[in-house]
Amino acid sequence: MAPPSLDPVPPGESKTLETRYLDIHEDDRIDEARLDDWMRQASQLPVAKL
Repeated sequence: MAPPSLDPVPPGESKTLETRYLDIHEDDRIDEARLDDWMRQASQLPVAKL
C-alpha cells in the first residue's frame, strides 16, 4: 500500500516516500492557494510514530 500523499505532490525530492519538501527562497513567488491546500491536506494525514 502506498503511503498517503499530497495532491499534487510538492516538487522537492526526498529519499523516502513519506517525506515531502518545498524549498522556498526569499525572492520566490509563492502560490498561496496551493500552499494553503497542501497545509490543509497535511493536517489530515496520520501522525508519524517514532
